[in-house]
Amino acid sequence: MCLGLGYNATSFPNIWLAIPDQEGAAEVLQDYQVSGLGAARGAALAPPCQAHSAVPAVLQTLMELACYQHLRLLICSLLVPKCTPDGGVLQPCRAVCLAAELRCQQSLGLLGILWPINCNILPDSKDPVECFQP
Repeated sequence: MCLGLGYNATSFPNIWLAIPDQEGAAEVLQDYQVSGLGAARGAALAPPCQAHSAVPAVLQTLMELACYQHLRLLICSLLVPKCTPDGGVLQPCRAVCLAAELRCQQSLGLLGILWPINCNILPDSKDPVECFQP
């Protein structure tokens, strides 16, 4: 689901989930193929100590709604972020997350589902060195 996004290197462990390595990421991403785009297992958005059972369904539903043009890029960049030349990771800018939330919140609300991503922890910047925008 996260192939073809313009990068092919990521970093582990993942800050959103205790994904320790490439095999762990493959396991997390393998189960979801929705509408040709796929959906990520939502456990990546829950703290590692919480139960993850309901979260995958939230992200699968979100991906099926196709409510935001760059939703797949947003979710994949949280699960398998792009590496920077200095060995760090490039997260999405907060504005990307907030735009997705704005466009998808009403559809999710009709289903009784809250937006599953805390956008406030993402960088509040437009500087391409700190974060990316599609």
